[in-house]
Amino acid sequence: MSIFDKLKKKEVKQEKPEEIKTYGWDAITEICEKAYPSQKNPLHYGTLIKWRFVGIAPLEGISIY
Repeated sequence: MSIFDKLKKKEVKQEKPEEIKTYGWDAITEICEKAYPSQKNPLHYGTLIKWRFVGIAPLEGISIY
């Protein structure tokens, strides 16, 4: 068995992505669902670049009911 065989057998563990808590977003969604009960699938537009990476505007996306 060569050193290359040992390297091939080594498994790389993948970490789970960190779950982000969205309490404000969830609260707004809950109120909108109560205000517009017939709207099951609102239109949603997300940002191309997340604000966490740039820091300019803290807007992740918008939902239209």
